[in-house]
Amino acid sequence: MAPPKNRNLLYNRLTGLVSQTKAQRKEPMATREEQVLIILDRMLANIGREVLGAVTVATDGVVLAARVQDMSRLEQLGAIAAMVFGVTQRVSIDFKQGQLDETIIKANTGLLMVLPINQDSLIVLDLAEGANLGMARLEVRNALQTLRRVLGIVAPQERALGA
Repeated sequence: MAPPKNRNLLYNRLTGLVSQTKAQRKEPMATREEQVLIILDRMLANIGREVLGAVTVATDGVVLAARVQDMSRLEQLGAIAAMVFGVTQRVSIDFKQGQLDETIIKANTGLLMVLPINQDSLIVLDLAEGANLGMARLEVRNALQTLRRVLGIVAPQERALGA
């Protein structure tokens, strides 16, 4: 399937900024991966050159969609992000800190942010040294709202029932 002709219009539809007309509804909707990539592209553009990549990952480490400069270590990044999230989530629970909101790894040459999208997926941002962490956090939180609509949120009760 060919990608949608107007990516900005599609992004606006995903975020609810523009309602669809009958003619637009006939145009084939982008796949879920294409929708996620559009959201990642918008987020990366808003953050700027300081972000080296953005990846959505299943909590088992499988990469769902990615916009990164170096694709050679993508699977490794997915596995590590899932492991980091699992460990920090466990620490948060064990120390009675509540639900894990984000994990930030700060090193001397950059930052790695891992945030849950829903119970089954994460978003990972790779930021360069000196990146504006406040701007990155703001943009990723905006993107999370749209990603949750695209990927869906499974309520714990539904998950327990196997829905």
